[in-house]
Amino acid sequence: MRAPGRASKYHPALAALHWVLAWFIVASLAFGFFVLARVPNTDPRKLDMLEWHMGLGVAIFAAMVLRLVLRWRTARPAP
Repeated sequence: MRAPGRASKYHPALAALHWVLAWFIVASLAFGFFVLARVPNTDPRKLDMLEWHMGLGVAIFAAMVLRLVLRWRTARPAP
């Protein structure tokens, strides 16, 4: 299932996805910790905020799956 041969470095799309995922994860954690935790449960805006937070989680999952598929399909550099 792997591409034949060895590359000199990881595919640029893998590197880009790595950093996009890093940003998404940090942003989601920060949003949950600094925003959601401080909004009272009685605030009607909290449901909207939770939807954004969950949407970001789904985007993180989709990007991880895409990264995994790309990783399987591209050559990797030698150790």
